[in-house]
Amino acid sequence: MKSTQRIRDKSQRKQQIQDAASALILKKGYNATKIEDIAKHIDLTPGALYRHFKNKDELFSSLLIEALDILYQRVAHIQKLVDTDATSKILAYKNALYETYSEYPLMVRCIVHVQLEGGISNISKEAADKITNRNREIVAVLLNIFEEGIEQGLFRSENPVVYSDICWGLFNGVILWEEAKAHVNPKNNFLKSTLDKSFLAFLNGISTQSLHSI
Repeated sequence: MKSTQRIRDKSQRKQQIQDAASALILKKGYNATKIEDIAKHIDLTPGALYRHFKNKDELFSSLLIEALDILYQRVAHIQKLVDTDATSKILAYKNALYETYSEYPLMVRCIVHVQLEGGISNISKEAADKITNRNREIVAVLLNIFEEGIEQGLFRSENPVVYSDICWGLFNGVILWEEAKAHVNPKNNFLKSTLDKSFLAFLNGISTQSLHSI
């Protein structure tokens, strides 16, 4: 019984650390957030925090893995939907991205940091492999949907990798731009509508027939 309680307490403390790290990184940025800041935020000593995560990169990677796992769960079934055309699947994929970002707002910053700032090198091979493999699985779903759409004659014939790259760039770009605007005027939040219209414009551009609404 004591062992079960100890495991539960450890899990709750770990989640508390992750929540604090996420909040501070969103506010201050990754490089400006120190382990000492995270520990102080939840009344822990740095030594106590290090018992759960050996360094900041490992803590950061745990946040990214959590978000990627949730996102994969949401997109994995989309390509298997019966009686659903590729256009509807792309929109379902877009909604899964938005829903995951809404729950894990650090997700996009994690991805951008990994892609543009040299990644997170000071982590275990197991964590690095999990991030790489999850990314591949998530992108593979999108690639398969675009291939399906081309085969169905719904999308113009093009390398599906190009379409996938545009999709991810569109999503990340809209998120980062809307976040930047929110710093100037937090009351204005046009993220969902901007994302919807952006994907509609993109799909209209690659579709063999005109789309009018999402």
